[in-house]
Amino acid sequence: MLRLQNHLICALRAASHAPASPLHGIHLSAAAAAPHAQFVVEDYLVASCGLEPAQARRASKHLHHLKSPANPDAVRAFLADAGLAESHVAAAIAMDSRLLCYSVDNILTPRVAQLRDMGLSPPQISRLISIVPGIFHNPYRIARLEFYISLLGSYDKVEAALKSNFYLLENNIENVVKPNLAFLRQCGLSACDVAKLYKCTGKLLTDNLEHLKKMVARAEELGVRRSSGMFTAALIAICNFTPEKISSKMESMERVLGTLRPGWLCASCQAYLICQRSCWLTGWSSYGRSSDLSLHASRTGQPF
Repeated sequence: MLRLQNHLICALRAASHAPASPLHGIHLSAAAAAPHAQFVVEDYLVASCGLEPAQARRASKHLHHLKSPANPDAVRAFLADAGLAESHVAAAIAMDSRLLCYSVDNILTPRVAQLRDMGLSPPQISRLISIVPGIFHNPYRIARLEFYISLLGSYDKVEAALKSNFYLLENNIENVVKPNLAFLRQCGLSACDVAKLYKCTGKLLTDNLEHLKKMVARAEELGVRRSSGMFTAALIAICNFTPEKISSKMESMERVLGTLRPGWLCASCQAYLICQRSCWLTGWSSYGRSSDLSLHASRTGQPF
């Protein structure tokens, strides 16, 4: 009995020093050699989305919760299949990287279908998301886009307006835009005039009504009547430039034209000088522009 006990003890000691089974060794080596790969958002944005490193650093701030590229890959694949240009998608992601978190089935598919039902082509949708990447996030933005297309007559005109006012689709149509439109029509502006305003300075129509009324009053202070053909241009200039800048340019032009014939700076002349070419406000040369105006006026007897 004692001999049997000693034999069992020896056998157990030998087993404890025996090498592990081959299968156990494979599992251990695999676990050590292949740790769980970490998804690095910034690297993904650069390598897969085409962003510059600086853009990727900014864009990654909204994507720290992502643990894998599964949803971003699905979003990019869907947009590519919809015919959207890779460069426009990259621009949209750089502006609002949350696009990569949208659900393809619940958000992107119905939103793209809405835009197509409105008559937008894939290239137009592609350009749209590069300007307003959040167009898919809120269904109200698409409804507002449809309103502006109806108002201005074409998507291309709305796109031009969006470039001058990124927040055009953020304003409430009923509470802000329509009251402003009604007031401008009371001032005598036509649909064509309104389209010009949207193209040059969409913010004028999305501002509060009281501020718009102040802009109109400012135009009238400059001698531009509401019935004048230059009234729309005056509003554009007043919206885009400070009162101080307009006054400074007006004084420069008065010094030139006032020496030629007193009283030339009538209201229509003022409006034309301020508004007909906005570059005259931003790039006015006291010598070059003044000499041109003086020469033209002396030859024709008219300021223009």
